[in-house]
Amino acid sequence: MKTIGVAIIAFNEAENIERVLKSVSFADDIVLVDSGSSDGTPEIAARNRARVFHKKWNGYSEQKQFALDQLKTDWVIPLDADEWLTDDSRNEIKATVNLDSTFDAYRLNGRNLFMGRALTTGKGLDNSIRLFKRAKGKYDGRVIHESLIVDGTMGQLKTFLIHNSTPTISERLGKIVMQSDLEMHYWRPGETSLFKLLSHPIRYFFSYYLRHKTWRDGVPGLVWLALLSFQIFILHAKYFEKDILNKTKV
Repeated sequence: MKTIGVAIIAFNEAENIERVLKSVSFADDIVLVDSGSSDGTPEIAARNRARVFHKKWNGYSEQKQFALDQLKTDWVIPLDADEWLTDDSRNEIKATVNLDSTFDAYRLNGRNLFMGRALTTGKGLDNSIRLFKRAKGKYDGRVIHESLIVDGTMGQLKTFLIHNSTPTISERLGKIVMQSDLEMHYWRPGETSLFKLLSHPIRYFFSYYLRHKTWRDGVPGLVWLALLSFQIFILHAKYFEKDILNKTKV
């Protein structure tokens, strides 16, 4: 019988953590790496059968790799603390692991909750690797927008999970500030231009709204995509700001 482990990173996720842990209660091992929560997240996790580790925040890849390194199971499900499996995805994962699969990893669609709706198109979906053989995967070391590198073949699961990262406009705006600050880690002089500042957000918006049919998600889909486009604008603006400040240093 193949074993399944779950790797979760968390910071002040008391509102969400029990839900994700209950959704993976079938797992043989659950590891949660906490980066200094003050709201009781570690205690809730421990009560729900998770092995809790404490590690100072040093970027997404490092936290997730540390969580992965604590597991010894055959397969791993990597999840954020604000995500959870549906009944269908839970059953599909268990069935997949019990088969003699030819794939070493599987992608699973994640539907973002926003303005009271589970988004189903375009950037409202997150088709990431959510199941992989532990010996075949490792993280790429990026501080943000990290990737799981799999040495093997990739399959696609048919079901989906739920992602409750930023369910309101205010929370999404807060995350835009946080993520754009982290992305400045990769700033280089001359990284942007006036053309990129103006064109990239517009091109991004219309590409997803039309080609990926984001209009099907109604007003929530429109606002979600507009905020993601705004995030691109803010990042280029911060690059500009950094360039200007760098040039005016005495």
